[in-house]
Amino acid sequence: MPLTPASRKERRVIRAGFAPKRAAAFLEGYPDLLNTKHVAELTGLSEQTVRAEINAGRLPGCRIGRRLFVPKPLFADYVQSGGGLG
Repeated sequence: MPLTPASRKERRVIRAGFAPKRAAAFLEGYPDLLNTKHVAELTGLSEQTVRAEINAGRLPGCRIGRRLFVPKPLFADYVQSGGGLG
């Protein structure tokens, strides 16, 4: 199933730190481990910024080999807690 990028409104909701009621539905269709490209699509940030946030420990993630991933449940928690705001 092809992944569709988040709409502008959905990206604004995530960047604003609001937890959409349909957070589970919002992440539906994405794999359990989100790569930096997926997180960039969902947040509107660049892949480089996503990598920097993971490496700095501000975004929960893990490294498998040379690739960075964010577990989907941790990303949902991160968004619901306000993300990197404040």
